[in-house]
Amino acid sequence: GARIGERRTSAAVSMSLPLKQRHNIYSLYSYEHRSLLDASSETLHASGDYDWLTTGGFARLEFGYSYRFTRNFPYSVSPEHGRSLAVAGRWYSEYLGAQFNELLLTLDARSYLNNPWADNQVLALRLAGGLALGPDYDETFKLGGSGGSSLFTTQAPQVYSLRGFPLDLDAYPPGSGLLVGYAEY
Repeated sequence: GARIGERRTSAAVSMSLPLKQRHNIYSLYSYEHRSLLDASSETLHASGDYDWLTTGGFARLEFGYSYRFTRNFPYSVSPEHGRSLAVAGRWYSEYLGAQFNELLLTLDARSYLNNPWADNQVLALRLAGGLALGPDYDETFKLGGSGGSSLFTTQAPQVYSLRGFPLDLDAYPPGSGLLVGYAEY
């Protein structure tokens, strides 16, 4: 099959202010240039089959707040106790260097419940949501796939993985809003 993808080159400046031990507020300016990966990506994009690929300049100013009260232990594969909450707003604007104007709001809430009868077994609950507000809708949300970030791969922040479902944009096209719940044991 044909290889399809995009290359992202970015630079960012951020400032963070921890409040007490569990609260954090931050601001960030980021500029990202996106281009198609290779000539086959350009051909497929021009045919209209992969018009969800985004190219050009993406500049944003982001503000956010996070609360985190979770506990990890030496043999934990994830946090085992506690909860966390993060809310953020991203403003893409031509005034900042972007090619479009948009406001993107996100929410991520998590809770970790330890199994009292078995060590290192956790029920992880997550509720995530996002909403894009125009006038332009160049930055959208994508749902599907089981990928995540690792030492060798990265995942765009607007992609929300969903195990058992491929990242198939024909079946699940990108949208301007998203609400997804996760429960993993």
